[in-house]
Amino acid sequence: MADLSRVAHSVSDRQPEVFEKVPPRNRNFTGRDDLLARLRKGMGSVTAVVPQPQAVHGWGGVGKTHLAIEYAHRYRSHYDLIWWIPADQYHLVPSSLASMAPTLGLLPASVTGVEEAAEAVRKALQDGEPFHRWLLIFDNAEEFGHIKPFIPNGPGHVLITSRNPDWEDNFETLTVDVFTREESIDFLRKRLDRPVSREDADRLADKLGDLPLALEQVGALQRRGTMSINDYIEQLDKQASRLLGAVRAPDYPLTMTAAWRVSVAFLEDRLPQAISILRCCAFFGPEPIPNDVFRRGNKANVPRLAEILSDPILLNKTWQELSRFALVRSDTVTRTVQVHRLIQALLRDDLNPSEKTGIRDEVHLLM
Repeated sequence: MADLSRVAHSVSDRQPEVFEKVPPRNRNFTGRDDLLARLRKGMGSVTAVVPQPQAVHGWGGVGKTHLAIEYAHRYRSHYDLIWWIPADQYHLVPSSLASMAPTLGLLPASVTGVEEAAEAVRKALQDGEPFHRWLLIFDNAEEFGHIKPFIPNGPGHVLITSRNPDWEDNFETLTVDVFTREESIDFLRKRLDRPVSREDADRLADKLGDLPLALEQVGALQRRGTMSINDYIEQLDKQASRLLGAVRAPDYPLTMTAAWRVSVAFLEDRLPQAISILRCCAFFGPEPIPNDVFRRGNKANVPRLAEILSDPILLNKTWQELSRFALVRSDTVTRTVQVHRLIQALLRDDLNPSEKTGIRDEVHLLM
């Protein structure tokens, strides 16, 4: 591990000729040395001919984008060109790629058109002209098919961040988990910018499930307000949605509550029945839930889940969609699913008392 840590910090003063659209480095970035070293090692050496593109995926709010930002800054000396491409709105990817054309000595999109300029850029990168050592970062891409046409198979590197775990079918992947407890404690003590006991930091990290976005958000709230850690923990139990939506953490586009609601809205458009399963999971503990609980659940009288539990194909699709939007984590080896404790708290907080009682009763029947 020590060797990996040394590799993770091996950065010279050399700057890339082009360093475009990469967000500023997060001054509160904590830990992740092992992940960065594994990411760098997985990318291959700078002389590799066709290194595999990589996809970084994990829970929503787990810090995938910030890991990519840190990678770009920490390893900038290894590249001649680094270009950041927002990919959450995939229809804008061609124009982002096309904007590189003048930098590569190509005709601009205003002359050739966006599609033609984007293809010319892709081919130039693939050919290694005029830059042989390049890094493209597609941030927050959800579908392989949406960006596949724009990925150059050349001498440079491609890094993709995504909530969708299905990239492993196409590329080498790196799973980003929540912070270790030590990383959470270190982060909080740095972020709060005031004395905080290890015990209090540990209690807060445990309550937030070591999720980086939530830790950053509570850090911002604690710095600006007068709420004590005890008060915060108490209010988190009572009104999670309101508390986690109170302050947007710096360097994050959404609050924890807003980010969660975006994922749920996407899910409701694609498979509304899956929301019933997700709400049900909110009343289990935060530990992994055996799939058999749901497989055998068709024998229980649970009206909200009857349609899904009676249809194995629909149930399987439900888990796939929930995983796709990083609302659950499925483990095919242990045959379990898991919902982060904060997502569980937000789901419960979004229900009225009658709904909570009804769903809790159905969970008891399932068990």
